[in-house]
Amino acid sequence: MVNWKNGFSAAYYAARIDPRTWTDTDEIPIISGSISRKADSDLIESADITINADIGPEEWVRIYLIAEQSGTKQRVPLFTGIVSSPSRDINGSSETRRLDCYSVLKVADDILLPLGWFAPARTSGGELMKILLSDLPCPVELDEGSPTIMSSFVAGDSDTKLSVAQEIAKAINWQIKINGDGSVRICPKPLTISGTFDNIENDIIETQVKDEQDIFSVPNVLRVTLDGSAATARDDDPDSVFSTVNRGREVWMQEEAKLAAGESLGEYAFRRLKELQSPARKIDYTRRFQPDVNVNDLVSIVYPKQAIGDVFRVTAQSITLSHGARVKEEVINE
Repeated sequence: MVNWKNGFSAAYYAARIDPRTWTDTDEIPIISGSISRKADSDLIESADITINADIGPEEWVRIYLIAEQSGTKQRVPLFTGIVSSPSRDINGSSETRRLDCYSVLKVADDILLPLGWFAPARTSGGELMKILLSDLPCPVELDEGSPTIMSSFVAGDSDTKLSVAQEIAKAINWQIKINGDGSVRICPKPLTISGTFDNIENDIIETQVKDEQDIFSVPNVLRVTLDGSAATARDDDPDSVFSTVNRGREVWMQEEAKLAAGESLGEYAFRRLKELQSPARKIDYTRRFQPDVNVNDLVSIVYPKQAIGDVFRVTAQSITLSHGARVKEEVINE
């Protein structure tokens, strides 16, 4: 097995997939490409690749990394999705094709829910999500212990099966996780650390790092609404750095409430204002590839000289299909 803490050489290929069996058929060499993952995107991930083989629209492909290190090779599936209409670039007698690939969730994103679709409160959020994703061609696994939704869901004119599934995931603080082979898992957001990056044991982060924390937009007044009712929470505490007293101005924010069990609208407003007054620290960096770290995972980053030492949640990744499979990553602390 490859030791991912050390350097390795990288090669890539794509495989066509039979959507009926979800298995590979023929292989296609990849000239170049990238994979993008965003935790706040309904589709979660996408890919673009350049190949010199013929391929039609709406074919399913799986992208693999072949990592080689000291004579040892390891194959890792990075992405599985559906191809949109390929574009063809011709240069004399040679030609290449650029493929834009959507995640497996595209199937659910293209299906509008019936008008008036309704999910009552106290229904298992995970079970609802699995029903909404039942049209996917890939395996869909549901973890046990899914929370119930506290408020009912009613589909709007433009709501799709995927958009509502993602809204339910946010309401119960779970996630739709896509594995490299395209299988889907409905599960809680991880609470254990998936990777540790530091200057001693696993020094894989490159030297250029962006570290930022936005406190300018932190609210001190929050108005929350739910089913026609509203409640407002204010921070007028002279001991609070974000208060109206210390800042000399009001900074308002409004949002729709998602109540916890037994929680009043006023209690939610005060709780949520306190949460919003803990602004996230965001760090951007580029690192060596690690197969076990995906969006929504927790990572520990410890670089004392750079004053970084905390646990962060991965919010975005971009994997370049080139030498070393470099990963540009964005994380926030919690």
